[in-house]
Amino acid sequence: WFTAAGVRVGRENALGQWGFNRVLPHYDRQRLHKTRFYLQVTAAAGFVVPREPRLPRVRPSEAARLQWRDRFGLTEAGAQLLTIAPGSSAGETHKRWPAAHYGRLVRLALERNAAWRCALFGGVEETALLEGVKSAAGAEVARRIHLVTERELDSALAVLSE
Repeated sequence: WFTAAGVRVGRENALGQWGFNRVLPHYDRQRLHKTRFYLQVTAAAGFVVPREPRLPRVRPSEAARLQWRDRFGLTEAGAQLLTIAPGSSAGETHKRWPAAHYGRLVRLALERNAAWRCALFGGVEETALLEGVKSAAGAEVARRIHLVTERELDSALAVLSE
């Protein structure tokens, strides 16, 4: 009511909820991805939202795909890639599972299957975390663990897109 906006949409329990004239249930309660929730907000504000929005598709070149398959050692018969992103946004680092726990998980998975490889994904600022997970996994499996930061994420998507 402090603004001239006719429609003020937001989620329940949000700061300033009292200023909304349309309140939507929290995305966690609805078990929605945030993207879907914000599409709901957009629709509640009166904008036309497609029923099923088109999702982006990653279409890497065959050369990029082969390069990353080779880098991860996925050219061997039966090779599989375990992908883990152990980080979290800067404001939610308290939710992170300890690097030692991730390291143990990776070690157990790779010890059970010799053809498996692991890719640890994270932002450049999470490099120390990724290295900590790799170190905690142990020297026996370290050669089968690859760190992928956001600088090379577009290229690494080549493997994940298969």
